[in-house]
Amino acid sequence: MILVLFFLCFFTGFGVYSLIGKSVEASRERKHAEAQVLALQTKEEELSYKINALQTAKGREEAFREQFPVVSEGEEVVLITDPSVDESMNSSKETRDTGGFFQFLKNIFQ
Repeated sequence: MILVLFFLCFFTGFGVYSLIGKSVEASRERKHAEAQVLALQTKEEELSYKINALQTAKGREEAFREQFPVVSEGEEVVLITDPSVDESMNSSKETRDTGGFFQFLKNIFQ
């Protein structure tokens, strides 16, 4: 009889341990799902805002300006370049114009 009670307690304990493990796993999955829901809700709000903005002329213009480099009539464009890039481009042009045997022959016959 004691042996039967021991096996009964052992299998009951094993079942409870398994149940606790599944509960912890479910809790972890629930937190992960809640985080995903929150991220999707945030994304939905952002997309709703963008959709509402695209329904106005000003919103369409802003979206168009984000994707393409355009200016409206009467606006001016300022182009800012990196001086080191400009110098490297100029030096590469100079090396192309002054080099080679064929350039030497071309200069002789001109």
